[in-house]
Amino acid sequence: YKLIYTMKKTLFASTLALAVLLGSASLASASGPMAKLEMIKAKVVGGESKATEIHNKLNDYITRADEKGYDVSTAEAEMDQAEDSYASLISEIGEFKAMIDDAIEAGAVPGDGTLKAQASVVKSSLVTFKSDMLEVKEALKDLKGDAVPFPGDEPAL
Repeated sequence: YKLIYTMKKTLFASTLALAVLLGSASLASASGPMAKLEMIKAKVVGGESKATEIHNKLNDYITRADEKGYDVSTAEAEMDQAEDSYASLISEIGEFKAMIDDAIEAGAVPGDGTLKAQASVVKSSLVTFKSDMLEVKEALKDLKGDAVPFPGDEPAL
């Protein structure tokens, strides 16, 4: 359940950052558009690292369950399918960060809507990634026997 909470928290923070960008008619604010872009970039970078963390934790979990003798073929198949959505999300986030960097370097927010359009693409990729990771999680829950703890969730000795 810790993984679900982490996923929800990550996805909420990333979605919030995108909503701020998508929902604002203009990026101008009291602190200035460049400061707002820096803030959005920081949130997107945080979302990217959390997505990578979730992806790696599920891969670690599959590996550990396999080493303990569980039949992880379904979970592995789900993870193989999820790799595309993960790669797409990371790629789209990278493109979005580059666009933000270009705008910051230029000292002006592009008025052509490209940032908002890319934010929408990232949001869509995030939704797909979340769905795929939940399918992997469900496949892992279906393992026969008691669940193997997630890496890092072992009780302290």
